[in-house]
Amino acid sequence: MTNEKRPGGTVHADAEDVYRQLTPKNNLQLISPTLTPASGKVKDAEDGTLVGLYGSVVELARAASKRSNRMQLMMSILANLTVLSSGMGLGYSAITLHSLTREDDPLRLNSDQASWFGLVIGLVSAPASIYSAEIATPSMRGRLTVLTSLAIALGILMIYTFGYFIPENFRLVAAIAGGCCVCSLLMLIPLPESPAWLMSKERESEAERSLKKIRGFGNCDKTIPEIEHELSRLRDNVEAQKLAGKERFVDLIRQPQVYKPLGVIIGFFGFQQFSGIFVVVVYAAKVSSEASVSIDPFLCTVLIGITRVIATTLVAYILDTLGRKPPSIFSGVGMAACMFGIAACIFHPPAENLRWLPTFLIITYIFTSTLGFLTMPFSMLAELFPQKVRGPASGVTVFFTYLMSFVIIKLYPTMVEGMGSANVFIFYGAVSLLGVLYVCYIVPETKGKSLQEIEDYFRGKVLTRRSSQSADEDCADLSSSAEA
Repeated sequence: MTNEKRPGGTVHADAEDVYRQLTPKNNLQLISPTLTPASGKVKDAEDGTLVGLYGSVVELARAASKRSNRMQLMMSILANLTVLSSGMGLGYSAITLHSLTREDDPLRLNSDQASWFGLVIGLVSAPASIYSAEIATPSMRGRLTVLTSLAIALGILMIYTFGYFIPENFRLVAAIAGGCCVCSLLMLIPLPESPAWLMSKERESEAERSLKKIRGFGNCDKTIPEIEHELSRLRDNVEAQKLAGKERFVDLIRQPQVYKPLGVIIGFFGFQQFSGIFVVVVYAAKVSSEASVSIDPFLCTVLIGITRVIATTLVAYILDTLGRKPPSIFSGVGMAACMFGIAACIFHPPAENLRWLPTFLIITYIFTSTLGFLTMPFSMLAELFPQKVRGPASGVTVFFTYLMSFVIIKLYPTMVEGMGSANVFIFYGAVSLLGVLYVCYIVPETKGKSLQEIEDYFRGKVLTRRSSQSADEDCADLSSSAEA
């Protein structure tokens, strides 16, 4: 980076050129700019009027950091719009099976046929979560990967709402949902490929352009240290994969950085599924009736959908503040308490003045489950695996997840007939408590760690490189070293 001596301080020429490319032309009315050391702002040498905004590397980098956060958020939202269909598929059965299982319906389904609802959901949810993780900085990764769960929650809420207002026309509901899916696919067209994927395909120039766009530098053609540092890390990762050779997934799975996170995340998903979370989603109206709620069961499903959206939005804010484990522990304890409470209401129906209690317990169960057991496994899915196996490993995980989901949803009616609904809810509560122990002793904390650090953790490697820092800290280091 070259320096130019100006009458008020030192201006870094490359930084100024970058600044001029990132700033609208009408803001570049600078005749003879000088750097004000105290404020870092640009001053007109003739009349002393402050007419510039970014006279220093620090100001430039901070502006790019803010723009980067917006770009990451926007791209993750676009990628996760397709996941709305996943949520719609999960919730569609709750409003449709009542009609499709009637004797007089021309498309009547038996119980075996009806259980195949949501067959391709896993094909949609995994890629969006992986994309969000690959474009995100460590400080943003938690809240971006949780967008997948938020999109699922929004999809469920949308389909519940359609079903509530159009209760006797599930075909129209399906048509509306299909239109939403087509629109979400069209929104993917302007989305750039992730730099990690482009670098893995040896398209380095495209990876650089994509990374600059994602990190807020737009179409700038100057060399930017922050971008070069990140590209270097991606390049090293690709070279390491080449040295390892083109191994098959069945061979790679023998490596600790692959089989350890695979076992951890599948186990976490197992506790998620067998704690009854998706049973409540799919059989929302039926579960509400069995729990003796005091309101219309279909209205209760809408309240369930609203609660999930609110809780998932809250997760996006607490994920990078509290980490992954504390919310999950709170979630499991809350779920167990609610399930045991619902079972107690079935064994001993509440008095007239407490008829609201089952509804409260179901809504609270949805809220607490969304804060941890529902969202955290999906959020961590894209974090735990090395880049070279992230695609197939995520696919295997999602396959087992939805296989378990199919089993528990399929078994729910049989379990209710054989055990009674109260004992089924006790079972779900017990699984939730076991899940709390699993989170405490098995699931690692990934808050603030880069993807490479997480991989090194499972490999058992002692970390020697510095942890990823926030953009402001990087900017401050860059500025101080340049001024020195």
